Amino acid sequence: MERRNKPIRFAIYGCGFIANIHAAAVKSLADAELVGAADLFPAAAERFAEKEGIKAYEDLESLLQAKEVDAICICTPNGTHAD
Repeated sequence: MERRNKPIRFAIYGCGFIANIHAAAVKSLADAELVGAADLFPAAAERFAEKEGIKAYEDLESLLQAKEVDAICICTPNGTHAD
């Protein structure tokens, strides 16, 4: 497997309690970077993004389309992951 020269850029969807744990995990990795967040409630994404110093996206679709995001941590309640 080829090693990347640049960090994997992560975003978080769902900015509740568990998002804090995922953010800490991403930030602890040498070749990962937390770059964005979105939530069903845009104000929650704004608060989380401000706290983390990252970009808030207005909704899931804009997060999925973001060229600066390589991977997304799904941090919504377990029962909503498939949706």
